[in-house]
Amino acid sequence: MCGIVGKASSQNCEKSQIIEPLKALIHRGPDKQNYYCDKNVLLGHARLSIIDIKYGNQPMSFYINSKKYIIIYNGEVYNFKLLREKLISVGFNFETESDTEVILKWLAHKGIEEGVLDLNGMFSIAIYNETDKKLYLLRDRVGIKPLFYTVQNEGFLFSSELDSIIKFDKVKKSLNAASMEQFLYFGFPLAPNTMYENIYEVRPGYLLEYNLLSKEIRHKQYWNIDDYERTYNGTFEDGVEELNELLNMSISDQIISDVGYGTFLSGGIDSSLITSIVNGIKNDKFNAYTVSFNDEKYDELPYAKKVVQSLDNVNHVIYHSSNFSLDTGFVDMILKHVGQPFADSSCIPTYLIANEVHKNEKVILSGDGGDELFMGYETFTWLSKIERVKVAPVFVRHLVLFLFQKLPMEIVLNKDFHRQINKAVSYSFMGKGDLESSLNSILDLVDLEKLLISKSFEWLKELKSEILKGTKNPFDIMQKFLLKIKLSGDMLKKIDSMSMANSIEVRVPLLDNRIIDFALSLPVEYCYKGGVKKRILREVAKKHIPKSVICHKKWGFSIPMHKVLNKEFIGKYEYLRKNQSILNIDFMNKFSDFEAISNKEMYRNYSQYTIDHVNWMTILLYRWMEKNEVNYDK
Repeated sequence: MCGIVGKASSQNCEKSQIIEPLKALIHRGPDKQNYYCDKNVLLGHARLSIIDIKYGNQPMSFYINSKKYIIIYNGEVYNFKLLREKLISVGFNFETESDTEVILKWLAHKGIEEGVLDLNGMFSIAIYNETDKKLYLLRDRVGIKPLFYTVQNEGFLFSSELDSIIKFDKVKKSLNAASMEQFLYFGFPLAPNTMYENIYEVRPGYLLEYNLLSKEIRHKQYWNIDDYERTYNGTFEDGVEELNELLNMSISDQIISDVGYGTFLSGGIDSSLITSIVNGIKNDKFNAYTVSFNDEKYDELPYAKKVVQSLDNVNHVIYHSSNFSLDTGFVDMILKHVGQPFADSSCIPTYLIANEVHKNEKVILSGDGGDELFMGYETFTWLSKIERVKVAPVFVRHLVLFLFQKLPMEIVLNKDFHRQINKAVSYSFMGKGDLESSLNSILDLVDLEKLLISKSFEWLKELKSEILKGTKNPFDIMQKFLLKIKLSGDMLKKIDSMSMANSIEVRVPLLDNRIIDFALSLPVEYCYKGGVKKRILREVAKKHIPKSVICHKKWGFSIPMHKVLNKEFIGKYEYLRKNQSILNIDFMNKFSDFEAISNKEMYRNYSQYTIDHVNWMTILLYRWMEKNEVNYDK
């Protein structure tokens, strides 16, 4: 696991130009930093040594068919030994035991566009064909590892992190207005855009070719979820056995390293299953890490303990979040490592547990991806509820909405139940595409319009078109939204940025190519049926972990933000709200005013989650603009 950064230009490149951008990635690669430089290209690499510690250094070069290729690479390719054997069989020799040498020679031998199809792992790769003057950027299927780029007067620039790419001289730092709308709606901007105007993210499953001679950029999508059909014809029981076997294969491949490893153990099904299978594969003692919260609603430590007690080789390491208090320094740390405003508050406990892991090892296994692939989110339950509500005639639903808005229903219904019924009925009028986006948003569009002083929402049309391709089933559409948009934009970005801030590599066995292929072939009812989420994964889990862990209601890896975002903390950023002209300050103050949020009217319309995250989002947005001197041109 590493950080990569580079520049391609027809003008002279000098090594001094990459010093600051490379320095900004040292937390990603504290073991060694190196670079390649010629008059047209700069390639910088910061290494976290995992495999072939002595000889796997980068940049690495190779000559084939009178052409020279140079690679820098971030990630792990788990099938590199198989690819190595294939290369040896056709006459290739190897000087190291590293996966980097295998990937370089495989791509050079097969061709970039064909060779990338064979890589099973998590990666961001930059490979330069020095002979043809072409630079290629490649990103893994679902976006586990990040990669950003921009074209400026300086030339073509790229990096693993936004905070690194803006360290190049004369990079413009202007706010992307559409991305700001997306951030305030979902909590993150949508790739390929970032919060910076004209700085982009390489989309998952894509490769990019930059021609230094013509200065043209070509994008190619080499993997697409839209290409899959639900063609699995085995029984449900067959599927359970096959998934169990695939998980064992994936985890066996991913615990290969020359350094120690452990697991994240939240107390939910996915991380508990990963931990249990690791325990069954290896006889060595390993650490499992859990964050404990001082709020029973959020704390899943009791379930994590049950998992550990059922296993033989696990040492349980617990971080008690009572030791943590949010301050400006922590906010700035999040903004630095994510590189832009990012509203998912679970990045806080992710950072805390990653910091604990850093004390002991470099590699950790996580259960990320299970909810997206096997329909584990509460949004699937909401889809089911809304489909049932749609059975009622339209006039009946309109009448219910009228009564809920005009009558004091909270007298007979508690505020949460009242709000949920109102939400289900309101959302029942939405069309496909709009519904899936709204169920994953922080604010409704009506409120987002109130918050923004100027807006366009043109990107919503493109998003709807993207997730509606080739399907009409609402569960398929929801899964596409989660895999195309939320997984890389939110979940994987959180885990990558917060773990690499602590110089540790997180591996995600559930996102192995073989498991992705299998999951996307399954009938919907194998994943969600009769209100049971992640149905097939639950059946696999029964083979490995205690029943009480499988059956308990999962809250999610969240922190009680209402206890963190107190009046004193929000007050520290009041000067930012007063000195801005981007958002409607009166609307913002409804959420930050503690007298307002204690009244019944606020809680009739907004959950505590929404109230907390509106405050959190606006703090992050304004602090990021202030700290990075980001311009906003209306």
